[in-house]
Amino acid sequence: MGPGNLVNLRCCLCGIDTSSLPHWSAANGNGRVYCQTCLAALRLRPSINVPLFKCDACGCSWRLQSLNHVRSQLLCRQCEKNLATAGPITIEDPMPQDGASAALPGAVDSARHPPAPPSAFVPLSARRPVSVDPGNPAVAELVYTSAARGLRAGSSGFCTVAMTRGMPAELVERLESLSAYEPVFSTGKNINIQNPVVFAHWRLPTGGRTRSVLTRIAFGELDYSKRPSKLAYHVVLDPSQQPIGGPAWTILQPNMMAHPWKGEPTLLPATKSAPVGDGAPRPCTAWEAATGDAGWAGILGESFLADPSKAAYLICDPTFDVMPLFAEASALLPPRVRWQLTFMTCFTSLPAGLECSWRCVLAGTPAAERASRLASGTLILDLTQKLGAAPDRPAIQRARAGEMLKAPVLSARE
Repeated sequence: MGPGNLVNLRCCLCGIDTSSLPHWSAANGNGRVYCQTCLAALRLRPSINVPLFKCDACGCSWRLQSLNHVRSQLLCRQCEKNLATAGPITIEDPMPQDGASAALPGAVDSARHPPAPPSAFVPLSARRPVSVDPGNPAVAELVYTSAARGLRAGSSGFCTVAMTRGMPAELVERLESLSAYEPVFSTGKNINIQNPVVFAHWRLPTGGRTRSVLTRIAFGELDYSKRPSKLAYHVVLDPSQQPIGGPAWTILQPNMMAHPWKGEPTLLPATKSAPVGDGAPRPCTAWEAATGDAGWAGILGESFLADPSKAAYLICDPTFDVMPLFAEASALLPPRVRWQLTFMTCFTSLPAGLECSWRCVLAGTPAAERASRLASGTLILDLTQKLGAAPDRPAIQRARAGEMLKAPVLSARE
């Protein structure tokens, strides 16, 4: 596929843009692309009506029913067996210290961990600078806060204090840049309770692919220097690790955003997995309680489906928990687009090179003032007051009934 051929980057069955999602082409070279969801649907058809596909490891053509999905790869049974017997594959930690090539404590020592013998199968994904365990679909984690000593040699103050072993340096730097926090209250009693906890989902392009980052940032207790602090916790998911329920549903699952840091710089084992499940559409009762009409969730979902690149704003009080609203509205979206949705529950400014579709801004802040001055075509919902009945149209009726919204049908030329 040519780099500018956008038509070939759309799934030939559902039309979704697969440029940042797992996708496969038929072995006959006709240029048709299939997303992972449609590939699964193809398995249900008679094999005579399904094209052949190539194993991502050996390159041989097989019937689709003879190939299995393994960590976003399509593998034949022999290559899957070779992968299972090869055991966990660890790639060196490339994070430099003070410009040198040394790795963090816990990085692979090639003298103690020699490369696998030529007969051992090494999958394509393991050639990237990450730690890969073929039997462990673990997500990556990073904790950023103020500490007397960080993971990087000589680091102190605000720095990374815990992360999954083997995380690439480029990814670490991007996550650190997503750890900014602007407190609403800087003085007074219980400011760590009064200041809102920020949740976000980002689509982060690094290392030639796009990962999802779930973020929780909270105002912290006084740090080692007796100054106010913050703690940012990031969970990184590859497309193959994304639950059907979407990012908002995933964030709300028990212990998903509970950080593992215990107070000392730590390289974390790859043991945390994303939950499995689906946040099915349901009547949007949280929206009804907040606005007076559950149909406003349909307005928000409809705006994203119409133009994912156009931001929508919600104006809230600092004590208002907007995550249940994001979860209800995103559950109305078709599952195949939920992870394309980005959001932030306390938006202040947009990180460089990223998008944020749903932006909750706090009433009375500069961010809310800037939002109020945007063009009239921008969707702005002021949740500091009841909104009344939403304008009657199909999306509103579906939100009230708890039914999935219909995505616009894209032509092959779009």
